Amino acid sequence: MKSSSQLSFAMRRLVAKRFNVSLTSLAILGFWFVVYSIFLIHWRPKSSTNILWETEQFIFRSLMDPMPRPLAKSSSSFTSSDIGSFPVDKIIIYPTAHTDDNAHEIVDGVNEARESLSVEISGKVTSAEVVIHDVKNEKLDPPIPNFSGTSYTFDLLEKRGITDNVKILPGWHEEFKSMNSLNELEKLVRYCREKEIEALVIVSTPFHISRSFLTGLSVASRIYPNLKVYAKAAKPRYHNYWEKVVAHSQGTLIKARKDLVASEMDRIHNYILKGDLMPVKEALLFLEQRDTF
Repeated sequence: MKSSSQLSFAMRRLVAKRFNVSLTSLAILGFWFVVYSIFLIHWRPKSSTNILWETEQFIFRSLMDPMPRPLAKSSSSFTSSDIGSFPVDKIIIYPTAHTDDNAHEIVDGVNEARESLSVEISGKVTSAEVVIHDVKNEKLDPPIPNFSGTSYTFDLLEKRGITDNVKILPGWHEEFKSMNSLNELEKLVRYCREKEIEALVIVSTPFHISRSFLTGLSVASRIYPNLKVYAKAAKPRYHNYWEKVVAHSQGTLIKARKDLVASEMDRIHNYILKGDLMPVKEALLFLEQRDTF
């Protein structure tokens, strides 16, 4: 007779095969479902039962968001069946700035996104542009521990052979001085507006993607509502990924990745109350519009 653990594993394999998703993806979703459910129940207002389900829905959306479809034609020739499709030169991939501990996963995510966002034009494969801010740690006030600047991410991209269609944007040292997700995305969305970019794919780690995604949606809703924002969660690189102790945030939050989940949820909740981020319910409506019109 099979043990309960064997039956559980067999059931996960069956679900993975039925819905065409990997066991790793199911494990990630299961981890987030349990942790977020417990944590959100702890702080959510008793009179706002829907907040729990809205937040969980958003987390699932950010972890498993579909990629836009790149096309080798202009937007003017699109039809109603082309919803979610964009000219490949109007899509950009943005690897969020992270401490050195998490940079490798970010590059993995960029590589996966590029594979999905490539199209053949005149016999040549063209990928969506990868955009990186040139952030020098020594110019930040204060400098961030465990962070070599975004040049480290660029070096990792080069080592992976990702050199075509990569653009380095000026950093925000003179304007913002410090580095955080809000400053980062505000600068990026302004660039998208200036260049009339139509779709932005934000790449981040599994424990950070929900906040990055919500920040991108919040900024876009304020200054460039026509921008379609997507999320790409980088896959864990090794079996003990969640147990690994890493530096996060401004380089001073050092915990196992599994323990960073609660702090990320705290930040989302606090930044919504502060007004920096839109409520999750509004973000879901924004996504509904993205996928409908």
